[in-house]
Amino acid sequence: MRTSEHYTADLLAYFEGHDREHALYLALVSALEQTLPENFSVRVQKSQISFYGRHLFAAASLPVRRRKDWPKMCLMVTVGLPYRLDSPRVVAASEPYPGRWTHHVLVTEADQIDEELMGWLREKLRPGTSPHTLTVRRIRAFRIALALIDREMDGTEIPGPEGKEDL
Repeated sequence: MRTSEHYTADLLAYFEGHDREHALYLALVSALEQTLPENFSVRVQKSQISFYGRHLFAAASLPVRRRKDWPKMCLMVTVGLPYRLDSPRVVAASEPYPGRWTHHVLVTEADQIDEELMGWLREKLRPGTSPHTLTVRRIRAFRIALALIDREMDGTEIPGPEGKEDL
């Protein structure tokens, strides 16, 4: 995970007075680090904490405008997807642009950061999407570069193209 040099201080300032929400955020980041196949970056801003791969794929925030039925202590996780999620966990959804849905999920306990939520966050990195293709191409380029270095070092032949099954 890539962060700015002021990440820790910015994070403490963002969650000042919200210790339980801070703990939920740390659990979310830990789950992201374990499940995302590529390096991602985190940027703490005034209104939210944004998660970026190549582009923004999710955000975490303290709900500013709460509905009456929302819990007092919660972390809002925002996910953008190309389709509307049909889940009782989604408390709000909007379509700001055609084919681009923004979903808000409230997290009140660490066990709610489960495979379903992680799946929504990984959605942009699934096979066939541009971030996944970019990752596959980078891996293939590194393998070619290593083979070329080996050939130069000891005079061995470069192996043929590797299949997608081992990526």
